[in-house]
Amino acid sequence: MGPLHTQAFRRALRPPSRLSSCGGGLLTAPARHRVLLLTPGFPADEQDSLCIPPLQLMLRELSVQYPDLDVTVLALHYPSKRRRYRWHGIEVRALGRANHRWPLRLIDLARARRLAGRLHKEQSFSHVHALWLTDAALVASSITRSWACPWSVTAMGQDVLPSNRYLSRLSRGSTQVITISDRAAATLEQSSGKAAARVIPWGIDPPPEVLPEWNARPIDVLGVGSLIELKRWSLLLDVCGRLATDNPTHRTVLVGDGPLRAQLEAEAREHGLANHLVFTGELPRPEVLRLMKKARVLLHPSRFEGQGFVFSEALSRGMSLVSGPVGTAAPSERWRVTEPKNLASECSHILRHPPSTSGLILHALEDTVAAYADLWGMDQ
Repeated sequence: MGPLHTQAFRRALRPPSRLSSCGGGLLTAPARHRVLLLTPGFPADEQDSLCIPPLQLMLRELSVQYPDLDVTVLALHYPSKRRRYRWHGIEVRALGRANHRWPLRLIDLARARRLAGRLHKEQSFSHVHALWLTDAALVASSITRSWACPWSVTAMGQDVLPSNRYLSRLSRGSTQVITISDRAAATLEQSSGKAAARVIPWGIDPPPEVLPEWNARPIDVLGVGSLIELKRWSLLLDVCGRLATDNPTHRTVLVGDGPLRAQLEAEAREHGLANHLVFTGELPRPEVLRLMKKARVLLHPSRFEGQGFVFSEALSRGMSLVSGPVGTAAPSERWRVTEPKNLASECSHILRHPPSTSGLILHALEDTVAAYADLWGMDQ
C-alpha cells in the first residue's frame, strides 16, 4: 500500500460510532455463542473441496461438538460473485470483490466493515476471528475497536514473512495472532517483534478405511501443490530423473496446477521423463487422498510452509515424507528432513528400505477443535 493511500485507507476503516459492547449494551445478548469469521476466501459450495481444506474440517467438526455455536462467515474475495448461502448449516456472506487492487480495495474493505456492522446489529457477536494477516484482519481490527469485542487472527503461511505489507500494522498492540507451527511463530517474531499468542496446527481426521501395504502402492514418489516458484518443483523433476536412472520402472506423479506448469512439462520432456513422470493437473481433494493411498513417498521441496497441511494428509494415508526444514517438518523414520542436494538420496533410501504404511495422525482434528473452542470462549 503506497503512502498516497494512507489517509483514504484510514477513512475506509474508521470504526462506526460505538453502539454496544459484544453481547450487551443497546443490543440484545445473543441466545447462542456467535462468532464472525472473516476470510479472503471460503468454499463456494459443499462440493468445493479445494478452498482451505483444514478450515473446512475444523468448522464441520466444531459444529458437531458445539451445536450452540453460531458461526457467520464473511468472505471478502472468493466466491467471486456477491451472494448469501449456507455451507453445512453455516451462514456465508460472499462479498465477491475478486482481489481488487488498491485503491479499489479500500472500497471493498469499507463495504465489508459496513456489512459486518449490520450483522452485529441484528445480534451481537461474542468473538471475531480472521484468517491471514492481510485485509480480512484489517477489517476485524477496525470493527472490534468499536464493538469492544475480542478478536484474533490466524497467520496462515507467508503472511508471517517481512514482505507482508500488512504485518507492521497488524502486529501492534494486543492483537492475538495464532500461528500454525512453531517455525511460523519464530518467523513472526523475527519479522515483527510480536510473539504468537498460541500455536494451533490444523488437525486431520483418521482415514475411514484400511490402508494398502507398501507393495500395493504403484506410485514411488508423489508431489502435491501449486505449481509456483516457491514450491521448487524443478527439484522433484531432478529427483525423478535420478531415481529413473537406477529403476527403469520408477513412477513419479505431480498433482497441481499453476503458472509454471507449461515450463515444468517442457523441462520434463527435455530430460526424457515422459515414461516416469505424470502431471495430473488440479484434482479434487478426495482424489488427491486416494492417490496418497497409492503412493509411497511424498516429496515436498518447498522453500517455505506455514504448516504444510499436505504433510498431515500424506502421513494419515500411510506415506513417508522427504522435505526441507519447513512448517511442521520433524525428522523420524518416516520423515527425512534434508537439504535440496540430498532429496534424491533420501527418497532412494526410503524406497530401498520400506517403512510401515500405517496411518499416522500428526495433529488430531479434535485438538484443533478444542483449541479454537477455547480461543473463542466456548468453554467459558
